[in-house]
Amino acid sequence: MIRPVRLSPTQYRLLCNYIDRAFRRQPDGRYLLIPGYSYGIRDRFYGERQLPVVLQL
Repeated sequence: MIRPVRLSPTQYRLLCNYIDRAFRRQPDGRYLLIPGYSYGIRDRFYGERQLPVVLQL
């Protein structure tokens, strides 16, 4: 079952920041791409960090 999620602007910003922090970064700040992994030519997989699952919206 798919249900819409309603977020305030503040909640949306917090969610975006949380997701952004979940990606591992290269020394220059770019996201760490995992080479050789994709479903096709238009997608990529990126490294992730383990963040605590404490997200209060």
